[in-house]
Amino acid sequence: MASNTTIEVPVDDLQVGMYVSDLDRPWLETPYPIQGILIQSRTILTF
Repeated sequence: MASNTTIEVPVDDLQVGMYVSDLDRPWLETPYPIQGILIQSRTILTF
């Protein structure tokens, strides 16, 4: 069964497979075109 629990995770602790649904800044200030992002590789964590 999938869980829809939201937890706050420090950036350094993000891992491949995690879904980021909220940020500490507006999504429009990020390079991502939509709100929410699935971390599919370590590369995405180095912007």
